[in-house]
Amino acid sequence: MNRIDDAIQSVREGTSLYWAFYDPGQMFVEVRFDAEADSSPTFIAPPGWQIDRIEQNGVMYVRRYQPIGRAAIELMLEEMLQHAGTYRYRFHSWLHGDGLV
Repeated sequence: MNRIDDAIQSVREGTSLYWAFYDPGQMFVEVRFDAEADSSPTFIAPPGWQIDRIEQNGVMYVRRYQPIGRAAIELMLEEMLQHAGTYRYRFHSWLHGDGLV
């Protein structure tokens, strides 16, 4: 298996660090991708996601409202890992909550 497949497998098994702060009671999700600074102006957001901000150092944030049940988050994590692999970004982290700024 490659790194993306390994990461997806750990998401499915529930052993991934991406589950560390999971709380099924909220619905606003933000994802952080890291890329080389020169590639961020051409950043392509995953389908259904809105770009929230792109920083000069290549850090990119996208957001959307979505269900927060375990199955929905597992699908989201798989989607983000695959998107990052396709565009050679790094899927850094995700968070959720009503008070995101």
